[in-house]
Amino acid sequence: MKKINLLFSTLVLALALLVCGAATVTPVMQAQTLSLQTASNSDGKLSGEVLFDELGRYAVSRNTLEKGLTVENEKHTYKFFGHDWRLVKVDDNYATFWMADPYTKTYFNQIYSSNVLLQKDGSNIWTNGYTKTVWKNERYTADQENGQIILDKDGGSDIRKFLYEEAKTMLDNKEYSKYKDKVVPGYVAGHNEANTGANLKVTYMSFAKQSVNQVEQDNDEADKKQLTAYYDLDTDDRLWLPSLGDLQIWNVLNDSDLVTKPNTLKWTDTTVSNHVWLRTPNPEESYYAMTVSATMMKDNDEADESYFHYRAVKQEAGVRPAIHLDISKIDEEYEDHINNPSGKKNWWDDDWLKILFITIVILGTVGLILVVVGVIVKVRHTRQTHEA
Repeated sequence: MKKINLLFSTLVLALALLVCGAATVTPVMQAQTLSLQTASNSDGKLSGEVLFDELGRYAVSRNTLEKGLTVENEKHTYKFFGHDWRLVKVDDNYATFWMADPYTKTYFNQIYSSNVLLQKDGSNIWTNGYTKTVWKNERYTADQENGQIILDKDGGSDIRKFLYEEAKTMLDNKEYSKYKDKVVPGYVAGHNEANTGANLKVTYMSFAKQSVNQVEQDNDEADKKQLTAYYDLDTDDRLWLPSLGDLQIWNVLNDSDLVTKPNTLKWTDTTVSNHVWLRTPNPEESYYAMTVSATMMKDNDEADESYFHYRAVKQEAGVRPAIHLDISKIDEEYEDHINNPSGKKNWWDDDWLKILFITIVILGTVGLILVVVGVIVKVRHTRQTHEA
């Protein structure tokens, strides 16, 4: 009798383990399933506005990006780095985006020195080079290295230095750490105006004479084109301003500078600014750089309306930067995003759950066998007792 009681105690323990184990595994399985269903966003049908998922994988395919370049989809935007961006170029392993709206405003360049004469160090010269401005004048710079002075040696124009610091804040935000490595800094062939041609001689140089707000133009014919404005890109430029040449490469303008994709230029929220800076300098005077307006408008007394205008470098205009992203693995990441949206293994791929499940199955099987054996033994024992 004691043996039978021990047997039944063992059976009860086995069954208890089976029930407890099932109670443990079932919620985990349900939680995993719920996670998959929630993250899949209606079977993987995405809105097309979110470019990256929470794991930093592309949430759209390359084919979707390419469709976003068509004229009817000009207004389509993608959201990443906390802003809406308009796709402007897809080629090879790269995609280039232009921020859909200006998010702030600042001046292109500013000086803090003035003098009735040109300062020998060039500190009172108004400059419109984006990357740097080089001053070469026999009377002032002949004794310098290569007979010239590089103005803005500490990083180029003020707006370029501004974007350099903004990139630290915007792109290096912990919230975006999982995809910030996809940013491709600087010049990308086929996406930007060639660096070798991104410079020009400025016909007339301007300088601050009696105050920093006074603009004096040096009209000496002998001193024409003494400044060279550079607007190329290098590896410091993670966020950067487009140039007029970039807009041509993006097919926003044709070879005759006629606008072919007006919606790419336009924006609706003009509360920040109705003009944004380009990095293209004015070739006539160093006091001006190019801007784009939100709508076509006249520039000063000109009869024809245009999107493109020149603005004084010390005045404010909107900041609407562009960015390059590496899309070499976009389809691979997109497929993983769809097939494995949670970024976790299926519950049966987790080793500890697998071991627990196998253990429970074994214990359950043994328990059931013991139950059957116990019942048979008890029946026989009862029969033998009755016969006796």
